[in-house]
Amino acid sequence: MRWLWRQSGRWVLISALLRERAVTWILLGFAFLYLLFAFFNIPIWRCVWRMFTGWRCPGCGLTTGCKAFLRGDFVEGLAWNWLTPFVLIALILFPVVMAIPKRVREPFLDRLERVERKFRLTLVLLVLVVVQTIARLQGWA
Repeated sequence: MRWLWRQSGRWVLISALLRERAVTWILLGFAFLYLLFAFFNIPIWRCVWRMFTGWRCPGCGLTTGCKAFLRGDFVEGLAWNWLTPFVLIALILFPVVMAIPKRVREPFLDRLERVERKFRLTLVLLVLVVVQTIARLQGWA
């Protein structure tokens, strides 16, 4: 099994995750179930990071931000968490990519992996998470 972080000397995440179909379906199922419970204001998860440190983690506010985006309130969604649009895009595109036939999906994933390597998307996402975290610790977000 080729696992997520390192393939051919460059970090890739999105294409590697999409190649691991069982893992992706489990993660998507949990994400949609979590959003469904959140929609009805039923808490099923407490942030362990916040319980131990008292600080907001990089993911804090994603659920509320996603709910705001789905209501059409994009400014509020971004105010809750700057990464909300990326999460929603993933929640929309991942099932679509997983559902397309293998003969179409594999060449698509090969191209996606090349794009990830060329533009170092995993590193870009990591930098966004770090910037979000620093902004929160400084009280900017």
